[in-house]
Amino acid sequence: MQVMRGEKRLLNARLLGVFKMNTLDDRSRFKVHSIVECIRQYDFCFEVAELHESIEEVLAYFGIHVSLSMDERKLIIAELAGLAENFEVSEAVRWAYSDLPVLCLEGQSFGGVSYE
Repeated sequence: MQVMRGEKRLLNARLLGVFKMNTLDDRSRFKVHSIVECIRQYDFCFEVAELHESIEEVLAYFGIHVSLSMDERKLIIAELAGLAENFEVSEAVRWAYSDLPVLCLEGQSFGGVSYE
């Protein structure tokens, strides 16, 4: 069975018990969808932990100032988690390929090369 990316996140959210679909009406689902699609148009630069700690600040960064129910918040976090994970991986790769002296403590060596 082929599962689309959005359906997979929705399935994962349901399995984790993040929310129950019955708690959101069509208007709430459309509101969440509109917010997520608006954010997807821009570079996402937040980590997963930041989503959970302050979703309001993340939304404000993108110029979105709305009142959300707890279920809407949870659904937005579940939807944006994939973008946040991609950002974390890209940051790790960027750091891995940046200057090695930044990653090594002074006086240590990496791969036989000493950085003093």
